[in-house]
Amino acid sequence: MDGKLFYVNKFFAEIHGYTPDELIGKHLSVFHTPEQLEEVEKTNASLLRNGHFETKETWHDHRNGTTFPMLMSGVVIKDEQNNPEYIAVSAVDITESKRAALKLQQSENRYRTIFNSTGTVTLSGKK
Repeated sequence: MDGKLFYVNKFFAEIHGYTPDELIGKHLSVFHTPEQLEEVEKTNASLLRNGHFETKETWHDHRNGTTFPMLMSGVVIKDEQNNPEYIAVSAVDITESKRAALKLQQSENRYRTIFNSTGTVTLSGKK
């Protein structure tokens, strides 16, 4: 609940450039720049109020200094007395889908430019 990592699976650790053992006990700020942490803090506050947060895109830092997008959702896990005990988060790296979307947008823009730069063509003919 304080942002320290209790458990990290292999995928999540490796996608950030770490092993799970290197991350246990570290604060989740290891995955974010100070600018990103502002949004993370808002999400965590909402999570504590509502017991979950809806799937959202969040930018993460890799150990090597690069950033990449992840699609995340989270829930609060409570004990038998209904007290918040842990936060569980699932995440998917969406780097490739973001690249594909960018390529598609660039292609659409290129074809739109070509289309708009050609003159209007009127076709007429007899059946």
